[in-house]
Amino acid sequence: MNLAILLKDEGQLQSALILAHMAAKTKLKEIALHLRLDVPPDCMPYEDLIGRAREIALIDLETELFLNTLSYIAEPENMSLLKDMHAEHVDMMLERVRALLEEMSWKAAPSVMESK
Repeated sequence: MNLAILLKDEGQLQSALILAHMAAKTKLKEIALHLRLDVPPDCMPYEDLIGRAREIALIDLETELFLNTLSYIAEPENMSLLKDMHAEHVDMMLERVRALLEEMSWKAAPSVMESK
């Protein structure tokens, strides 16, 4: 996330959001690995990873919508949405992702400890 913030500060909004999306996806895969799901996390679509996190109460519906929106905006074909977005908006999104990653780590910690 630090690199995403640095890129945002340099005006690279697209790259910052792509990195934030990658960080969120990586955290969701990490959680899926610890849950020992039948399907390897690398084979699961992003939406399924989010759904699993919601199933075990790591995230709520509003957070699920935020993560799906972040994924949508981070897609190359949807980058035109950024033309009207200010750095302050991206900053708020990055802060939200940072807080979410921290929260998911904290909430997942008991589940991770039990699975060992």
